[in-house]
Amino acid sequence: MDNDQALEAISAFRKAHDQNPEHYYLANFIQHLEFITSPEYESSKSVFDSYVGNYFDLKFHMEDGRLYYTDHRGLIFQLLPLAEDSFMVPGIYNLQIKIVHENSFVTGLKRVYQNGYEELFLRSNCRP
Repeated sequence: MDNDQALEAISAFRKAHDQNPEHYYLANFIQHLEFITSPEYESSKSVFDSYVGNYFDLKFHMEDGRLYYTDHRGLIFQLLPLAEDSFMVPGIYNLQIKIVHENSFVTGLKRVYQNGYEELFLRSNCRP
């Protein structure tokens, strides 16, 4: 998606969100589009490689410069970044994934649900 298309999409999503302010998925998608059109996005892409690995029975991997998430069932989802360490999962609308850091090392990930419930998954073979 080029910048003009993203800006057009942001406008359309904002209009839809104004009519449905309780719709958190629209808000997430607006946040995603704003992030990928920001200057911070280009520098963040290099950090995404550091997230690749196993987190208990979950997995992150890169393919063609995109970050993917494999859940405990083996289903694979492309992650859409909301910030450098936060992602939405298209198809699982009530879920965000946040990277957990300790002393600048990736130590795990949190699955954060819309209702506030969180699950922590520690990274396999991480350096504390």
